[in-house]
Amino acid sequence: MMSISIKPGPEEKVLIGVALDVLSTYTTTPDECYFCMWTGWGSAVGDDVPRFEIPNRDYWLFRGTLADYADWSVENSARWPWGSSPDPAFIWPADHAWCITNDVDPHFAIIAAPEEAIIRIVADSRIDAVLDDPDIVPPYWH
Repeated sequence: MMSISIKPGPEEKVLIGVALDVLSTYTTTPDECYFCMWTGWGSAVGDDVPRFEIPNRDYWLFRGTLADYADWSVENSARWPWGSSPDPAFIWPADHAWCITNDVDPHFAIIAAPEEAIIRIVADSRIDAVLDDPDIVPPYWH
C-alpha cells in the first residue's frame, strides 16, 4: 500500500493577507473597502445586507476597512451566523486602485493592480504568485 504525505500550506486567508499587505500601499482609500461573499455558501446573512449578481454568481456586499480583512474569519453573526466566514470572493478599495477575486471554484486568486504592485507580489517569498497571461487558459482541477 502506498501512502501519500501532503504538506499543508498556508491557508488562503493568509495568502490573500500577504497580497493585501502589498496592495495597501497602492490605494488612497484603505478605510473604505468592499468585500463580497458568495451567497451559495449558505442561508441569508440578513435582509439588510445588499446583494448583487454577476453571471452564474450572486454575492452579499460588505463594506469596511482594509484592516477588517484580518478579522474576516472571526465569528461575526452579522456577516455569517455559523462560525468562521468563508473567504471573500472579491476585495477592492473604493478608489478602484486594485481588485482581488478568489472565486469558490478555481484553485487560485486573480489580482488586478498597478504593474509595480504585481511585480512586488510576484517577488514576495511569502506567497506563490505568477504573472497571468490572458492568452493562456489556467489549469483546472477535475
